[in-house]
Amino acid sequence: MNHVGEAPPSENHAKRFAGEEGAVWHPAPEIQQSSHLWQIMDLLDLESVEELHRFALANPERYYRTLIKHLGLTFSCPFDQLCDDSRGAPFPSWFPGGKLNIVDTCLRSDGEGGNGPAIVTVFESGQATASVSRSDFRQLTAQLASRLVATGIAPGDCVGLFLPMTIEAAVAFFACAWVGAIAVPCFSGYGPESLATRLKDCKAKLLVVASGFHRKGKWIEMADTARAALSMVACPPDVICVADPERAGTLPSNWRDWEVEIAAGALADPVDPVQTDPNHPLLLMYTSGTTGQPKGIVHSHAGFLLKCTADFALAFNVKAADRFAWATDLGWIVGPQMIVANAALGATSIFFVGALDSPDQEQMWRFCEQQEVTILGISPSAVRAMGAAEPTGPTERHDLSRLHSFISTGEAWDERSWRWLFEKVGMKRRPIVNYSGGTEIGGGILAAYAVLPMRECAFSGPVIGMGAEIIYNDTAAGAEPIGELVVTQPWPGMTHGFWGNDDARYLETYWSTFPGVWHHGDLATRDSSGWWYIRGRSDDTIKTSGRRVGPAEIENVLLLHSSVVEAAVVGAPDALKGQKIIAFIIAADGAEQSSGALSALVRARLGASMVPSEIYFIGSLPKTRNGKIVRRALAAAYAGEDAGDVSALANFDVIREVARARLR
Repeated sequence: MNHVGEAPPSENHAKRFAGEEGAVWHPAPEIQQSSHLWQIMDLLDLESVEELHRFALANPERYYRTLIKHLGLTFSCPFDQLCDDSRGAPFPSWFPGGKLNIVDTCLRSDGEGGNGPAIVTVFESGQATASVSRSDFRQLTAQLASRLVATGIAPGDCVGLFLPMTIEAAVAFFACAWVGAIAVPCFSGYGPESLATRLKDCKAKLLVVASGFHRKGKWIEMADTARAALSMVACPPDVICVADPERAGTLPSNWRDWEVEIAAGALADPVDPVQTDPNHPLLLMYTSGTTGQPKGIVHSHAGFLLKCTADFALAFNVKAADRFAWATDLGWIVGPQMIVANAALGATSIFFVGALDSPDQEQMWRFCEQQEVTILGISPSAVRAMGAAEPTGPTERHDLSRLHSFISTGEAWDERSWRWLFEKVGMKRRPIVNYSGGTEIGGGILAAYAVLPMRECAFSGPVIGMGAEIIYNDTAAGAEPIGELVVTQPWPGMTHGFWGNDDARYLETYWSTFPGVWHHGDLATRDSSGWWYIRGRSDDTIKTSGRRVGPAEIENVLLLHSSVVEAAVVGAPDALKGQKIIAFIIAADGAEQSSGALSALVRARLGASMVPSEIYFIGSLPKTRNGKIVRRALAAAYAGEDAGDVSALANFDVIREVARARLR
């Protein structure tokens, strides 16, 4: 295991980063020269991104001090050293001796930062767009922080946030940080039991909830969900409600009103931001698993601030002039990342409350045009749906001239969808920044970079400073070499373990597969030119005839057929092969549902061993609200088994549809 300060190991490949071979997009030299990435290279007198990455791994102390200064991250008391890893790689203590509060960087009181609004919220329902200036954003946060202290919230207390992505969500998040409390964002689509499980596990002292919001033309009731959840908690927390004016009269009388609390905070004595140890918990994010209780991922003030701000600066090249939009949820790690990193970099965060495919697929592009979005986060699933609905693209009907780059995460790309976005929307001029990491990482492991050459569906290499490697395994005959994505040394931003000091479960989950190495659970490949690819989750791996194959490899071939809109592949028990390959297909409207044509395509591209044993045509796939396909739910529905925690699914009905298709 490489601990902080030691040089990284030698590799079979001379370079970890792809160069220009096979690239379909190249950045202009002037964009590179003005980027955060090039500025860091200049500060360290380095010649290439590859050299910068190797320097960051071999000399993390100097690298991160340089990065912190460049990004303007504020410590009220300087730290003595970067890291104390005396407890071993899984349990580093970062920036010992230092003190800080994240709000001193993100909500600057000195007037510095971008000139645009801090946050803009756009509502699907068509109600008036809301925005807040940077000074007002800080003031609202200070007022709520005063009320939190006055009502007994202390450092280390947990505060549940059950809210859509709105200005109030960001104010509540930073108000928790201001007083040293721990924000616990909860997915806005949770049912009562899922919400109650998290409130009980963290022993929340306060819940901030919204009445609800509109999504796809329907009112999503959050207050009733919260009320039902609280009835399941033995010691329920206090409640502050962001009340919809038309529904305020239906709320419980003991719930405090958001507007009243903010107004009272304006009259209260102000409180200074609590200066915390850098490892003091900032954020508790729950992730679902196939078995057992959801895992509470702990992130700290210094680590989360540095990791997500660095990723947004170096990989996405976010500047103060940017208007950054990403249709996400407060309960996904991208939500807090977006709140923190854009505030730290002075960019404007643009939140969309609702669904960007409602009332139609044009909603996304109307939104980008009206809000003059410059950077757009978008999922491959959303792109597949839009490409199927509008093959020629939206640019003739919408002015997207301010838009200069896309970001995607959460799932692997297929070539057809990537090329549609790049060619029909991006007009071959806008990069697609592929980004992959996770809740536990605090950001990314791999990235394409907005200022480096780009190849379809690929990553340029690791996020700077992440010791990413691939440990290869046996692969199906004729398939590409595939292996487990790992990280070989600690990094700021990594989780501080699981909530409740569940060290045994934490070590078993991430550190036991390859001793001393972080096992992330993603399947990855790297080609001879140095380009990296994610091929799905290793727990989705299909083991057929003693070999392993990632589902994305087969799905990408299926998606090449003109009749296929979406595809998902899973493994199912088979007495002869160990596992057989099962494919679920969403066909284009009016297209012939021909399993024979799809089988022939897979056979021609990948060989006979990769042809699905069964192909089912269904109406939808089980997805989270941010578009990620939950393959384990498909596999469980096919087998008639329990899928584990599926509380984040946006469409539960598909599970029954899969079961019915299996029985036909």
